[in-house]
Formats: sequence, C-alpha cells, structure tokens
Amino acid sequence: MASVVDIFDQVAEKMRSDLAQSRSALQHPSLKGSSFEEVFRAFLREYLPKTLDVSSGVAVDSEGRSTRQLDMIVSDTAKTPIFYRSADTRVVPIEGVYSVIEVKANLNRQELERTFENMKSVRALRNTAYVPQTGAVIYTRTMYGQEW
Repeated sequence: MASVVDIFDQVAEKMRSDLAQSRSALQHPSLKGSSFEEVFRAFLREYLPKTLDVSSGVAVDSEGRSTRQLDMIVSDTAKTPIFYRSADTRVVPIEGVYSVIEVKANLNRQELERTFENMKSVRALRNTAYVPQTGAVIYTRTMYGQEW
C-alpha cells in the first residue's frame, strides 16, 4: 500500500507534468500564464472539497469597492451568492472568500510588485458579514443595497 508521502509525490508529479507541457507548448507569455492558471484551478478543484468554488475574477464589499483582477479566488459555494458568473470568472462578495492566489509563470520584480498590489486590494475591502442579533435591541445595517 502506498504511503501518504507517495500519494502526494504522485499528485505533485502530475501537476509538474501538466505545467511542463504548457511551458513547452506555449511561447506567448499571456497564453502561458492563462494555461498555468487553468492547470492550477483544475488541480484545486480535484482536491478541495466540492463545497468550494475555484475561479478568477474580483471580490467586492458592501461599500461598493472591488479588488483588482485576481488569478484565483477560493470561495464558499454553499453560503455565498455569486454576483456575476461567466465560465471561470466571478464577482464574489468578500465575506465568502476563503483565499486568493496569484499564479505566475515567471516571477520578477515587476510581477512581484503587481502581485503585492493585487493582495493589497483584497486587504482594503471591508468584511461586514451579517450576524443576526438577539435580544431586546435590534440593529440594522445596509449592505449590498438591502437593509438587514
């Protein structure tokens, strides 16, 4: 019987093989980057719980702010409304985002700075998840154009 380490090694080797195939088949940097993102999204979809969505796109908050374009957004499919969906692109409320990931075929100073800016745009959003209040005092909050 294979050990857990052996299984992880086989999974990692398959991903390395898929990335190497993309790297050798595609020369255009943008196409190569898109292909790497597709490989990584497929990998995550295979091994993450099915209640999670893996997409690209932007996250938004209840005050109307949005992130820059993100390579990967891991969000909760069961509890999060999707404001826009097209193929693998989504607009997702920040309250349902578990993780964002940037995928780079080549990492240089310029790409690293761009990645930091993308991550800062995520950190700038306000996560104002609605929590039902109990007790004598009732609080209301307006989020996403609706009073809660």
